[in-house]
Amino acid sequence: MTSGTPIGWLSPNFRGAAALLFDTTPVQAQRPGAGPHDLLAPFWRVGAGFTTKLILNNTRPRPLTVEVQVFDARGRRIPARRVALAPLASEEVDLGALIGNRRGYGQLALRHDGGPLDVAAQAVIAHRRRGVAFNQGLALKSQFQGARLVGVTDLGEPAAASLLAVANVSGAPRKVKIRAVAGGRKAALELRIGPRQTRLVPLAELFGEPGLPRQGLTDT
Repeated sequence: MTSGTPIGWLSPNFRGAAALLFDTTPVQAQRPGAGPHDLLAPFWRVGAGFTTKLILNNTRPRPLTVEVQVFDARGRRIPARRVALAPLASEEVDLGALIGNRRGYGQLALRHDGGPLDVAAQAVIAHRRRGVAFNQGLALKSQFQGARLVGVTDLGEPAAASLLAVANVSGAPRKVKIRAVAGGRKAALELRIGPRQTRLVPLAELFGEPGLPRQGLTDT
């Protein structure tokens, strides 16, 4: 399942399943070659108890340098340090340290030269006190060719929530149509997302139910 607008969600508790369908405007596909290549993650979160760790793997017997491109929720680029990888080495990197402990959320990309599979990466977002953690594998930008994503998640509990993170990885505004079904109920929402912007959508609010308070979610 690929799309020009990657989708991620945070589901700390279970209350009821929901089927989700996303229609997006596709991004022009890239043809894998000698590089540079971009690996994308639609969501990162630092602050209010959340941390994001990057796990970077150099699959080649030669050193590589990875450029970390971090964007906040409004699509603004945040300066970040490059990461040097030794041959066939793995590194765990704290994203907060790379961006000077700046708080917020958004999307990120890893750019590297060489072959498209020379670097494998994961982003692990966690809140230790709440017992929340999820892992997202970074995907090549060339894989985002379709215009539709289908997924299943849950609606969370009254004390928590499921949040849908919708990220526009392109350099142009995009429209996203979200359609959800839960327990026979249907809901729809259309978003317009600017270049490199990330939007958080509380799934319960799609169905007119109270969601997680927004304190601590928008501290960019």
